[in-house]
Amino acid sequence: MSTELDFYIVENKSLIDSLLKRDVTSIDDIWVHIGAKKVDFDEGICLLAEKLQVSKEELLKLLIAHIFLLTGEYNKTCANRDKANIRNMNDLWEFVGSDFDNGIKNLSQKINYDVGNLVSLLSAIGHIESEQKSYWEWPRRRRFNMVRKKWKALEKNWLELSIALGGLAILFLLTRATGFFPWSLGLSDNVVIAAKNLEAGHIITSQDLSQARISATDFFPNVSELEGLKVTNTLAKGDIIEYTDIARKQVVAINDISQGTILYTDLLTTTWTTYHPEAVLAIDEVIGFATSYDIQGGDILLKNQVGNTVQTVNRVVISSTTEIPPFHIIQATDITLLEKEALTNGFEKISDVIGHYSLQPLQNGDVLNNNNLSEITVSDDLLADRHILTIPIQNKGVVYTDGAVVRVSLLFSPLQKVSDSQNPSAPSKPEFLLTDVLILGLLDTDGGKQLAIAAVQKDDLPLLSEKLGSSQVFILYSIP
Repeated sequence: MSTELDFYIVENKSLIDSLLKRDVTSIDDIWVHIGAKKVDFDEGICLLAEKLQVSKEELLKLLIAHIFLLTGEYNKTCANRDKANIRNMNDLWEFVGSDFDNGIKNLSQKINYDVGNLVSLLSAIGHIESEQKSYWEWPRRRRFNMVRKKWKALEKNWLELSIALGGLAILFLLTRATGFFPWSLGLSDNVVIAAKNLEAGHIITSQDLSQARISATDFFPNVSELEGLKVTNTLAKGDIIEYTDIARKQVVAINDISQGTILYTDLLTTTWTTYHPEAVLAIDEVIGFATSYDIQGGDILLKNQVGNTVQTVNRVVISSTTEIPPFHIIQATDITLLEKEALTNGFEKISDVIGHYSLQPLQNGDVLNNNNLSEITVSDDLLADRHILTIPIQNKGVVYTDGAVVRVSLLFSPLQKVSDSQNPSAPSKPEFLLTDVLILGLLDTDGGKQLAIAAVQKDDLPLLSEKLGSSQVFILYSIP
């Protein structure tokens, strides 16, 4: 026995002496003492260690050293390809492999070791620390096998455990949905949902919507955000309302806009488009700002595509200290060039406005643009001895100025009086033709009528004052 024990623990003389004094002369005697108590391995090894006055860890080391001895003896009798090559605990676990049951059986057969004792020993080894490495540094399979027995116990009660866990999960979800917990736990507060079925094209009111505490992305948190917006996809009652389901009026590029372009009203429009949380909603918000990126025609203008600072540009402004009246032909002495914030569109060169006439009264400092300046140019000699006035015309669209002065005739057709219809024998009022009238432009009124900006000769003014209130006016335009 001493030779066998010396091989196992050559440095632990006290353990050898304790074993010899208590008739424990072999490894088999240790297993006999453990099994004689009819207790589990862990309790049996503890009782034996107490009886022998040695530590549990020392006995376990002795038993595992015996495993190493047996594998060494086995290797001497087998071919090289069948050798176990187990020199330490890591080697042992590598030999067992991922299939624990088959690996343990294979090892027990090769070294002729009781498989039950082998399993008990390996499980017990997982409860202690080695002298070199802490338990948590040992191979992962060892930690797995430590809980092997407890897992088998759980398997026997799996149905009951599943029912209990399922009940707890349902209770948790119900409690979470009521908002009982102070934290969100993956739910979003106040998600807007459809309170009833909504058809595409429907304009949303507050009665169409409700709110719920559910998990969602791209959702609306407030009902007020959706009032007045348009449904783009048919929604069923209870559906989460997402961005793609909604359209609103947003600013859109009319044509392609290159990076660095200063934005004005003629580049943008507002139209119903699919909801985008970062969309610009009003053209006025971006007038005078430069674009930060290229924007394709038809794309929604986003806030991050526009700079943060209003640009400054050269603008032609009124320099006259006296008010410029409507239809005044702009001269060089009326204007100057100043650097202005690009908040409104305007002319950048003085040569672009000379010869055009004002459409409204202009004050010192006013920026000239297409809204207050005529499209066409007029020379002073062309308007000599003429007066400019606006005349309502009946044949809308018959004349196209196309940026030039057009010479026409005006036909005055008397309005039918009530007294005339009652007295058919009364002589009818003759129609009147006024020639040599210059049309400078056409204006549309809110009522759908059209006004002609006309320059008439000074001598025709008395006749015009008589005819305008009692006649319908038609433009006669000679085709070249």
